[in-house]
Amino acid sequence: MKKTAIFSIALATTLIFFMGLAIGAEKEIKFAYLGKPDPHKAAYTTGVVNFAHLMEKGSGGRLKVKIFPSGTLGKETDILQAVRSNAV
Repeated sequence: MKKTAIFSIALATTLIFFMGLAIGAEKEIKFAYLGKPDPHKAAYTTGVVNFAHLMEKGSGGRLKVKIFPSGTLGKETDILQAVRSNAV
């Protein structure tokens, strides 16, 4: 019985979250990393570019991914602080 209740709560929370995304306007995801900006020179950057493409395509354009390579938003500690404050 407890498993069913926990599953129901988790399902309801997930549905509410995704309904909010569907109803809301276009949202922007900021993706910052310290790797090289050229996807032909760094495999990690290729993954980031593919992630951005899949998120935008899968959401039907409701989500936009803005990529910040090579520490353009600051050093690792600066980016971590921005993540904690929900800026990135």
